[in-house]
Amino acid sequence: MGDSKLIPFDTSLLEKIEFVVDLSEDKSRLREIEFQFPPKIVSDSNAGLWLEVDIWGIEPLRIHKGSAGRKVEVEWEYIATDSIFTPAKINEQIKRLKSYFFEFKRGVMPVVNVTLTKAIEPKVPFRIHDVAITHGPEIIKNGEYYPLYTKVAMAMSLATTVSVSGGRSIGSFASSDNYMTSGKLSSKKDKDEKARMKVANLEAPPKEWW
Repeated sequence: MGDSKLIPFDTSLLEKIEFVVDLSEDKSRLREIEFQFPPKIVSDSNAGLWLEVDIWGIEPLRIHKGSAGRKVEVEWEYIATDSIFTPAKINEQIKRLKSYFFEFKRGVMPVVNVTLTKAIEPKVPFRIHDVAITHGPEIIKNGEYYPLYTKVAMAMSLATTVSVSGGRSIGSFASSDNYMTSGKLSSKKDKDEKARMKVANLEAPPKEWW
């Protein structure tokens, strides 16, 4: 098979893009996703959270509750027509991506560390919400049967953290019974520390992550 020919701009762009699935504290389990063509940022959004209270005869009272996390949607494609991105290698990239949902270590929040142009840099941690894989109708045979064309659409949100007393961190993914502390899941026995968390100690994510 002939190799896909990228223009020099795309080639240099791919060298700056990084997408690593981080499933645990064991860094030997880092899984880098390789791209055949530069991925596209489809949307990059933030939102405010408001509590609206209806009041007779006037506009509703709006109380600001904070901000929703940054959400990003990206898409990229594979075409199994070259000697580098073979059908088997493309299939492996999809498996690595899907491992996010199945192979994370219990008690550790899985993230993907993303560097994607100046819009997302450097190595910003995200949580994946969903991954949609679309295959074209054409099938090729390369030892086994594979789809010729594969498109990946992924939605993710910023894995934000905030500071609490003692220099530890708690994620925005906290719940009433369990919450994240320095990347590890803490149980009810740590509720006393959670109770000591002061609003004054909360900090926004680094500006580089916005």
